[in-house]
Amino acid sequence: MTQKIFTIWLTGLVISIGICDSRVLGQGRYSAAAKPSENQSVGAPHLLPVDTMAYVRIADLMEAREMFGETSVGRMMNDPQIAPIMSDTYSVLRDGFEKIGQQIGLSLDDILDIPQGQIAIAAVPGNLSIEQIEQVETRAAEEDDESPEAIQRRLRRKRQIQNSISVVLIMDVGPRRPTLETVLEAVEAEISKNGFVRRTETVAGYELVRLMPPRAGRQEFQYSFHGDTFLFGWGYDTVGSSLRLWKDFDDGLDSTTETLATSNEFATLISRCIGEESTRPQSTFYVDPHEIIGRLVKRGGAAGLVWPLIEGLGLGKLRGIAGSSFYGDGEIEAVSHLHVGIDPPRDGFFGVVRPQEVDPTPPNFIPSDVGSYTTLGWRFDKTYENVEKILARFGNTTLLAEQFEPFIKQRLDIDVRRVLEEELAGRLIVSRWYEPPNRINSLTFGVAIELNDPSFAKELLDRMDQKFGEFFKRESINGQTVYLAPTGNGPNNNGNQAFKFRRPTPTMMVLGDWLVLTDSREFSTQMIRAWKDTEGRLINDPQFEFVTGELSDKLGGEEPFLVSLLDASQGFKTIYTMLEAGIASGRVGEGMEGDMKERVDELLTKHKLPPFETLEKYFAPTGFVGYDEPDGIHVAGFTLRAPEDD
Repeated sequence: MTQKIFTIWLTGLVISIGICDSRVLGQGRYSAAAKPSENQSVGAPHLLPVDTMAYVRIADLMEAREMFGETSVGRMMNDPQIAPIMSDTYSVLRDGFEKIGQQIGLSLDDILDIPQGQIAIAAVPGNLSIEQIEQVETRAAEEDDESPEAIQRRLRRKRQIQNSISVVLIMDVGPRRPTLETVLEAVEAEISKNGFVRRTETVAGYELVRLMPPRAGRQEFQYSFHGDTFLFGWGYDTVGSSLRLWKDFDDGLDSTTETLATSNEFATLISRCIGEESTRPQSTFYVDPHEIIGRLVKRGGAAGLVWPLIEGLGLGKLRGIAGSSFYGDGEIEAVSHLHVGIDPPRDGFFGVVRPQEVDPTPPNFIPSDVGSYTTLGWRFDKTYENVEKILARFGNTTLLAEQFEPFIKQRLDIDVRRVLEEELAGRLIVSRWYEPPNRINSLTFGVAIELNDPSFAKELLDRMDQKFGEFFKRESINGQTVYLAPTGNGPNNNGNQAFKFRRPTPTMMVLGDWLVLTDSREFSTQMIRAWKDTEGRLINDPQFEFVTGELSDKLGGEEPFLVSLLDASQGFKTIYTMLEAGIASGRVGEGMEGDMKERVDELLTKHKLPPFETLEKYFAPTGFVGYDEPDGIHVAGFTLRAPEDD
């Protein structure tokens, strides 16, 4: 019962959050000292400890819901042909929740309406109360078993306690506080049957409820209300700490009290996610991977072996990852920024990360109907050198120079180092294309590597054909030589065409100065058509020109090492086709029983999916750009606003 209540409640929160903020990632300056206006709750970073390891926050869920209705997806959900389907689908979910709702006296609508303003969740260092630690120590002292297994068990328990991770939830509930209190009463009644004991105490003038586990060493649950804000924690002093920090903030001590907001790492990374937008970010997030990984490793008992390896790789230079989100205006629907903080100098693992400036212009063989296009500038020779340094750091100085390179030389007559230094131009392209007809695995990929001299690749393919001819089939497609690798019959399914698997057909070819590899003969054919016919090229697509123009504006003079474009409508079309086929074949609703199956069958009978063209108009391209900075790597992006009907 407890699990069901928590599952439904958290699912409801996820649905609410996802509907409001599913496609928006952006940026905005964060002011650690800024105080909220009246009737606005304190920002979550002021209520979290300075050593918080991960954090995600939506500033105002109600505002996000309202703004979501103006987005392309929001408009699609309100389309006259879609709205009835969405409404009836929600009715099915609501009815499915009814049995659980009856036990707590609330409907699904009541549960989903609980979050009202700010909502934030964070991972913080875990700990136990003095009382719990004493219980654990007493229990260990009372154990007579001194067998190796028992000793290892006690050591494992100690490591887990010392490196535990707790969770804090901060959520504005406004007038929905009574609704949430009803849920909490039902949850408490249920977990008390499993031995949890309820205790209360006063912290910073507010009642704190502690739900103590029946077994020593386990994390407790805590919750409290500060006005119309709900604070929930899994772990000792999670909520108590936030209540004390809130009091310090109200007393004007926020400038001296250490919180996440005053953390230099947090403030620096969040402040790097800055745009020219005039509004505050709808959402922000922050992660300290180094600290999280460290705790997980130490909990596992192999810290003495694993942690030196992690440190040897230089992963301690990873300062953190942060980002924030905005709804855009005008022709831009959403803006996104992500910053990965890396301390210089970059060595170890980060010595392998060697981006360089890149020309975003797509080659002539990239078709205009690709689902995505990404171009990347990279120093492959420097990456190889630093991989060698990492191996040497761990005592392996022969793997590349004495094993890998001689093997490649023998098999393909290639000098690996010379190729990396002289033959590769430092640009890589990855593109995705949906092979018709739409099926489960219609998505294909293509990789293109720019060369300084294409004759190198032609000679390489000829040598491979001579030495491994049984694995290659040479063909001519529209006058272009292509090498195909046979794949046999491969997996497949009977029945509806949409549920059959595409059989990959790996291909290799040289187009101009590029060595091109794909997993689809059809995609290679499409590339060759674009290469020979200017009408089908991405570079000549007006929409591409507009997106790249917007990306240039976002760069503000920066030279990118990565440029990426995504046409979301093509991926959605595959999902649409699968759903359409599932409905036609009766697979949707398969496995359901009783009333729920009847309701789903009724829903599918009552409604038909509108033509795909009705939905396609709501999807607009998304663009991303990445650039290298002294303190890390930054990625920015935006989604265009789909045009509205006249």
